[in-house]
Amino acid sequence: MKDKPQYEHQNFESDAFSETTIANGNYENRTFTNCILEGADLSNAFFIDYVFKSCDLSNARLNNTAFRNVTFVECRSLGLSFENINEFLLKLCFENCKLNLCSFYDKKSNRHPI
Repeated sequence: MKDKPQYEHQNFESDAFSETTIANGNYENRTFTNCILEGADLSNAFFIDYVFKSCDLSNARLNNTAFRNVTFVECRSLGLSFENINEFLLKLCFENCKLNLCSFYDKKSNRHPI
């Protein structure tokens, strides 16, 4: 089985990824700032030590997506379903985000972070 590609230390600013599929791989120590990821397919991507700042992730697809020590700051995240994410080493933190209509069904929380 092939290892996932590694994407480290590259930041994105003011990029648009709407309705596209983000490359399947490990994304480490990066930041998305003011990016539009509305409707993007983030399935099978692994985000490790990551920050999403002022991004729109509304209705993004998150099947088997891993979030390991990931912080969302002032993001618009409407309609996200966290039900089918990869839970291994899951650590999410939301700071001043819009999470309307998001589903965290069957996820455990220690209040903050998830």
